[in-house]
Order: sequence, then C-alpha cells, then structure tokens
Amino acid sequence: MYKLPQKNLPRKLIGITATIGVLAAGLTSASPVVAAVGDVTTFPAPMGNSQPSGIALDASGNFWIGLTALDQIAKSTPTGNMVTIAIPNGSAIAGTSSLALGTSNRMWLTEKTANRVSYFDTLANTYTGFDIPTANSEPMGIAAGPDGAMWFTQFAGDKIGRVTNAGSITEFTLAADAEPTSIVAGPDGAMWFTAQKGNSIGRITTSGVITNYALPTANSGPTDITVGADANLWFTESTGNRIGRITPKGLIAEFALPTANANANQITLGADANLWFTETGANRIGQITTAGIITEYALPGANNGPSGIVAGLDGNTWYTAKTTNLLGRLLTGVTPVATTGAPTLTAASTKTGSTVTTTAGNWASLPTSYAYQWQRCSANTDASCANIVGATTQGFVISDADAGKFLRSTITAANLNGASSTASQSARLAVDGLPPKLPPTPVVGAQAVQLVPGVTATLKGAKNVKIGKRKLFRVVMSDRAVKGKVRMSIVNSAGIEVYVIAKGKWINKTGKAKKVKKIKRSLAPGNYTLKAVYTPRSNLGTIYPIATMTKPIRIKR
Repeated sequence: MYKLPQKNLPRKLIGITATIGVLAAGLTSASPVVAAVGDVTTFPAPMGNSQPSGIALDASGNFWIGLTALDQIAKSTPTGNMVTIAIPNGSAIAGTSSLALGTSNRMWLTEKTANRVSYFDTLANTYTGFDIPTANSEPMGIAAGPDGAMWFTQFAGDKIGRVTNAGSITEFTLAADAEPTSIVAGPDGAMWFTAQKGNSIGRITTSGVITNYALPTANSGPTDITVGADANLWFTESTGNRIGRITPKGLIAEFALPTANANANQITLGADANLWFTETGANRIGQITTAGIITEYALPGANNGPSGIVAGLDGNTWYTAKTTNLLGRLLTGVTPVATTGAPTLTAASTKTGSTVTTTAGNWASLPTSYAYQWQRCSANTDASCANIVGATTQGFVISDADAGKFLRSTITAANLNGASSTASQSARLAVDGLPPKLPPTPVVGAQAVQLVPGVTATLKGAKNVKIGKRKLFRVVMSDRAVKGKVRMSIVNSAGIEVYVIAKGKWINKTGKAKKVKKIKRSLAPGNYTLKAVYTPRSNLGTIYPIATMTKPIRIKR
C-alpha cells in the first residue's frame, strides 16, 4: 500500500462551444444559464498527450480519469479542478484502460501494460495493486459485481477475471480469440461482457458459467456494454457501426448509426434515461433512446478522439477526448428533480414580527440557483395558497396579515441546462397558534386496510393473470360514504411501478372503484404486486387517510 502524492493543476476553462445556441462561461452561477442540449464545455487534461481514456464517477461526484500515456490517473471535480495521482507500479507506463467504483470507497482500475488490477482508496489516498496470474493478459474493462468482487476482462488472455477486495484473483477461460473488452453487472445478477474478436456478447454467472450470444452483424467489433433504464444490456459495435441491445434472455436488436464509420466506442446510461456513447471516428457524442432513436452531437474542433463517457451528478454527460487531451461536458437538458428531503420551514416563533426560513431541499442534477416564493394560505390546503407579492427571499417576516392563516414557500431550482422545476414544503406553517386540522396519517397494509374504525378498503383482483386477457380489478369500501379516487398499478420486486391499470378511478355510489384492463404484452411474465392507492375527496381529507393496499399477482403468458 502506498501513500500517493498529488499534483494540483490550475483550473482552466479552455472552451465553451454550442452545437445549438450559446453557453455562458463558467460551470456554476447565481442565476440559471440558458443553454441547449448538446452544448459542450471542455477542460484540459494534465500534461500534453496524456491520452485521457477511461472515466468513472465516485460517490462524491468527482471524475476519475485514466491517462493511458502516463503512469498516472487524474481526479477532477465537476467544476474542473483537477489533480494527478501517480501509479507506483515500478514500470514506465501503467496503461490504465478502465476505472470503476467498488465498495469501501475504492476506485478500481485496470493497468493494461503493467498487467495488474489495482485500486485507490478515495478517502485515504492510498494505492494497492494486484498482479494478474496470466502473463501479458492485457486487462481492459472492469466493473463491480453483485457478489462484492470486481470483475474484469483480459483482452489478450481471453479470460474473465474476478478479484476480491483482499486481492484474490480467479480467472475463467473463454473461447480462443474472444478478445473480451468491456464488462458490466447485468440486471439478472450475472456479469455481461463484449467479446470483440469473438463477435459476441457473453454472460458469466458469479459461479463462472459462461454463455455466448453471437451478434447478427459479422465482424461488428462489440466494444463497450452497459445497462439501460429498460433493464436491457446496450453495447457499441465499433466496426459494425451500430448500437446493440440484448435482453437478459438473449434477444438481440441492432440500430444503425446515421454517420458512416462513426467507430462507436464507450457507452453509458444518462441521467435522462437514454444511452449516451462516444463516436471516436465521427468526432461526436451520440444518444440513443430505449426505443432506438439516435441523435448525434458534433464536438467542437476536429479529431478529438472522444473515448470514455459517464453521466455526472449534474445530470450531464461527461467524456474524455483522447486525441485533444480534454475532459468535456455535454449538456443533456435534464431538469432538476426534488429527491428525498423536501424543503422544510424553521421558525422560533409564529407570532407577528418573527422570521421564518426555508431550506432548499434535496435535488438531483445539481441545481445552480434557487428562486423562492412565499405563499399565504387561508386553510391548511395547497389549493388555498396564493403568492405574497415581493416575498421572494429565503426568509420571510410574519405580518399581521398572516395571523390565523398558514404559510409555505415554493422553491424553483434551475441548472446549467436552463431547465427548472418547483417543490414546496410537505406541511404548511400555522401562524399565531391557530391549530391546523391535519389529515390523518396515511395507512399502508396488505389486501385490506382500515381507514377509520369500522370502515375498511379492500383490493380485489385475480391472483393469476394472462397477458392479453381482460381482467377486473377493483377496490371495495365497506361504507358507501367513502368517496375519492383510486390509482391501481402493478409494481415489480423493487417497488417500481411497471404498469398502470387505472390512473385515478372515482369510487362510485356503491362504494367501489372498478377497472377492466388487459395486461400489455411488453410486461414480462413473473411475480409482481398489485397495488392500489386511495386518495379521499378533498372535503373528506381530514376524515379518511390516504391508504395503500397490496396483494401478490402473477403474470403469465
């Protein structure tokens, strides 16, 4: 284990270029920067001809970059502040190919020339390396596996390697001349890899069972692979000039690139749920939706040699330009999204003259600015709230006009894309001690839940449902006085809604919300959960709680 020296490099913004529109200089500002999807900002990598290639993101949002031509890697903040870190491997060039974040704050990398896999502890700033048993194996891709180990490809060794945190390496032999390049953990609990010369996509279980899927296009040169938002595997075909998709069951589709000889290289899942990839030969960054629609964005200057690519915490796409020695950021147009931790209000007192403040809340896609608007509410409902003229700061002084009412604020977050969205507090502040009449606490249960003593809501539906067959789904209230809407859907084992049966079905006069629905054929067979959420009518919101009901359901062919 080595303690590593770091060399600080001055931050230097060397180019801001727009393929559509103009992007103002600077990565952060006090007000939103209006820009267009595809606008590019570039930063110089350390030292000339360092050949930045692989790129990965750590838990803090920093970028780790392999400098293929040097015995170093670089670490950059999202604002372009960069340091270089030496690789103490005792050889002239490590030949870093790929990087991936593992457990315990370890950034793993493959050293193609040095024939090692190694990791940096991102917090302790230490390096640990492990020699690969097979000589001259040329390790390339690396990824974290579901078993807690790191898995890597051996291009010249025609093997897949597995290394534990303790450095124990196991190798699995592939067919001759497979030349595996990239690897990723699939949605099915196995590792998936590209076999460039073997012209196939491979799957290896954590116990070492290997399956190969031949690609339809001959000599397509599969190069990099990642998992899409659709839970399929997406990969580049560098010589086939295509982007490929393979399902966990092995069904393959290919999508031709608009530009000839694009040399699609690395691919990553973007914050916008699309796939983004580098076109080394076409000097472009490409985007493909899960429906197969492709858009290409030209990079500023000629022959950048775009190589590695990753989605940043700011929601934009970051890439390395191997030939021009740059780190680039391409705007994707993502909108800030409020995540866990809604904005909250703080007040020492609710009397006239006291100051109440709001937090901004937690957001994805790194907003660069926040705008505040305070509202006065005549009741403890969002619908009764209206903007207070001139109340647009983070703090607000309570006035006599607020007595006996409620306060809240809305927060609008904007990012570099010029996109914005708004969030507000989950609860309003009662002024001058007026006791709010709050709605009951939401209830969550199984098939039947109690709304109030003596009143239940029950979710009913078939236990087994065939795809394409119409079935009746309903929620039945034990008291016909219960009114409101019911949303019914099917969710997967991760709790993600995969199919909506009814967006909002009103409860009828018999106390039932019913929907006859035919399950779509795109829904994979398997075990799911039927879920219904009851929301009371507004005039009953202080009587009946929001209620969630669930029951198992099996989807069959």
